Amino acid sequence: MAIQPEDLVEKLRSVPLFAPLTVSEAELLVQAGRRAVYRHGQTLIQEGEAGTNMFVILSGHADVLQSTFEGNRRLLLARRPGDVIGELGLMDGKPRSASVVARDTCRTLVLEQRSFQQCLRRNPDLAISLIRSLAQSIREQNARIAQPDGAKARLMLFLAERLREEVESGEPLAEIELGQNFAHLAPGLGMTRETLSRIISELTQLRILKKLSRTRLAVHRRRFWLELQSDSEVLDDE
Repeated sequence: MAIQPEDLVEKLRSVPLFAPLTVSEAELLVQAGRRAVYRHGQTLIQEGEAGTNMFVILSGHADVLQSTFEGNRRLLLARRPGDVIGELGLMDGKPRSASVVARDTCRTLVLEQRSFQQCLRRNPDLAISLIRSLAQSIREQNARIAQPDGAKARLMLFLAERLREEVESGEPLAEIELGQNFAHLAPGLGMTRETLSRIISELTQLRILKKLSRTRLAVHRRRFWLELQSDSEVLDDE
């Protein structure tokens, strides 16, 4: 269903980065932007290309992927509705440091460099908000770099991100859509397909996970968080 212009203005102002905008300023930004829909697997941003626009995710989810020396792509971050993508490249115009791929149907508002910079000059509070957004992105990147090297830990943290995106239903099991099959997921997590299969098999035996299909898992919420906490305590002890 298409988002009406007036609803789009409210959606934009609900995004923390654009909270300083007045209704009229948000309307001008919406008019200057364009709406774009990306289906599962389509690329919003290509690593290495010049950064000339930014994306506001209105609905759907996207994954931020970065190339490794081995020629694979590693998952850096998961993005969801209300998140802004590509703001750093929009400011300096330098090549993108990572790719962004739609995990499901992803509806976006695309803002070009010129119109956004004009808005920044008119609204100093928006510039401050942008700085805060960039600082948060840097913190997330630093947290990702500091993640433990263990393959199981990387998988558990990846699943934790997916689990937080699911609406809490009170049911013990949550179904997680991975957005890709295990063969493609493994390189993004920095491991082989065999290693990923072994870890999932171990977690299945512990009744934490259950494989539903090539791209879906059922996760026992309570057992999962207990296992994640246990793994974190072991790493702290080490």
